[in-house]
Amino acid sequence: MWQAFADSIAGVLSGDRALQQACEQYRTECFSTFPNFEQPADRCAEQLELAGLCDGEAVWSGWRTMKAWDIERARLWMVAPHRELLADWSVKPQCLAMYSRPSELEADIVEWNGEDGVDLAGKKAHADRKRGVVHVER
Repeated sequence: MWQAFADSIAGVLSGDRALQQACEQYRTECFSTFPNFEQPADRCAEQLELAGLCDGEAVWSGWRTMKAWDIERARLWMVAPHRELLADWSVKPQCLAMYSRPSELEADIVEWNGEDGVDLAGKKAHADRKRGVVHVER
């Protein structure tokens, strides 16, 4: 069975082409929007179909992604003691977590790692660990 598969893809695979595909995939998918996830998936399905390895529809174990919201822009500014751009999604898309909610606020940014008795009212808390580690549901 594996030999038949190997024979069917012999001459089709290329390390250079695989690297080119991976680079192109990263270029689009690093901007976490659903259209940017669909483009590489469609391109992969097209390449698999051209190689005779699928019928044009590729599904990963029947799993479908949840629809969130698509990003148009996101920036984080420091406004005091001087105005400075700290993060810009269009420059570094990894600075925005997928499924985060849109917001527009001006607040003090404080480090909070789950300590009890900390007044976070009117503040934007950031932690150096995952939410489940910092904030345990009680």
